[in-house]
Amino acid sequence: MLNTSLLMLFLSVAIGGLLSLNLFVTKSERNAELDRWLTLAMTAIIVYKLFPLLYEPGLVLRPLDLLLQNAGVQGIGLAAMVVLALFFWNHRRQKGALYRHFFALAMILLIAYGLYGLLTLSVYRGIPLFVFKGLVGLLFPFLLWRHSRSDYILLPLAAGGVVFIEALGPGMRWYGLTLVQWGALLVYVILLLLSLLNKEPDKREEQAR
Repeated sequence: MLNTSLLMLFLSVAIGGLLSLNLFVTKSERNAELDRWLTLAMTAIIVYKLFPLLYEPGLVLRPLDLLLQNAGVQGIGLAAMVVLALFFWNHRRQKGALYRHFFALAMILLIAYGLYGLLTLSVYRGIPLFVFKGLVGLLFPFLLWRHSRSDYILLPLAAGGVVFIEALGPGMRWYGLTLVQWGALLVYVILLLLSLLNKEPDKREEQAR
């Protein structure tokens, strides 16, 4: 059976990747970054789909059941940690490009967040969450593209917007926050640390607009 939500998520990430690649990555780096992103995406999918083997090893003998198995929040969390570790490993010799490349990756997630929210038409207790998700997920990347020197203002606003919107909706919470909220805060903190350690964010202005 086709998982419509999963298909919409893949579509949102794919569109987010194409937009981020063209808006936030310089022409000379696009092919290399696309290869890295595809590797990260495949790694995330593999880790997510294989996660159920940790608590039900017998699924290895039933590959179809394993393929259809939902790894849940824990699977998403593990996939995210593996992808993050792989990203930094791939950039161990490119420390000067860390901020720019992680920024572009963060924009994929933000755009995908907005698109997925619009596609799912999420409403909770009469609140049209999909409108707010679409607004934050699509407006802030556009503003960051147009005003690249305003990262220090726009990034915390974008992260805060995601945290606020998610607080309005349902979802399991860990220490008061949902997985998406923790993810938004983690991405922002990493960007903040990288911006302090690495002063190359404005190189994105070299891209063709």
